Amino acid sequence: MYNRMVRRPDRPTQWMTPICPQQPDDKQCGYYVMKFIESFMVVEDPIQLLTRQDRFSTPYTNDEINIMRDRWIHYVKAEAERQQLPC
Repeated sequence: MYNRMVRRPDRPTQWMTPICPQQPDDKQCGYYVMKFIESFMVVEDPIQLLTRQDRFSTPYTNDEINIMRDRWIHYVKAEAERQQLPC
């Protein structure tokens, strides 16, 4: 759509399928998504990160997931206190 607006010929979209860690069960997917997004946001060149096959070929460790759990718990607790919700 943008290309048509600026009168530039359309190019086919190049889709990239990133390699990302797969959770070992059906209970950790949210933590895996948060950890993956965090990994993506803190690097200088996120595109290069997505194309590196070795970085995300294994699942996150339990320690890495536990750190995400702790961060989430602290965030939810702080938000509940800020909104004066019962904890």
